Amino acid sequence: MLTRGVLIDVAGLKNVKMLTRDLHRHREDLQQALAEGEIVAADWGRVMIHTGWGQLYNEKDKAAI
Repeated sequence: MLTRGVLIDVAGLKNVKMLTRDLHRHREDLQQALAEGEIVAADWGRVMIHTGWGQLYNEKDKAAI
């Protein structure tokens, strides 16, 4: 599939490798990242959010952090 999209780097905004599990707190971070990147809804095809959790993909022990 090929489509237009936007990557929102919330972990980069917070200057951390990985966000915590406290997801309700990160809603404000997401809104801040959108504002700082001047991203508007018309730009979206698909949305990807970089949280840093991908680094745990192959680590069974840490996936339940």
